[in-house]
Amino acid sequence: MQLVKSMNFIADSLPEIKLIPLESETPLNVQERRSARPTDIRWMKVLEFLRSNNLAPNSRKLYERELKRFLAWSELHYHELRPRHLALYKEYLRDELRTDVGKPLSKSSINAGIAALKSFFKWMCYTYPDIIATNPTLGIS
Repeated sequence: MQLVKSMNFIADSLPEIKLIPLESETPLNVQERRSARPTDIRWMKVLEFLRSNNLAPNSRKLYERELKRFLAWSELHYHELRPRHLALYKEYLRDELRTDVGKPLSKSSINAGIAALKSFFKWMCYTYPDIIATNPTLGIS
């Protein structure tokens, strides 16, 4: 019993803890908050795909650009995607997306974007059948 009394005495005699903010700590502005958001888990699969394939440097750049563009267009998780989503994306590439000089994408650019998606989703279905069992690019030409 004596031991408990002496422990309470010590705890009661500790000084109050004061938090002092550091001057360098300022609230994040809107732009910093946007850049501080967590990494899209879907992007991690894209990086794994790019690492797992022995792509030529230009092909890797093209695939990375096209997959990044697709992820920016859709917020759906891979298992939620259906062929109609990919058809809508193809329409987006054809009808809405413009080059830096304001021209519509060429057919070869659209086909390259679709080919990158087809390759990626084929790999996803093979590598992660528990995440995505059906390839949403089947039927998209």
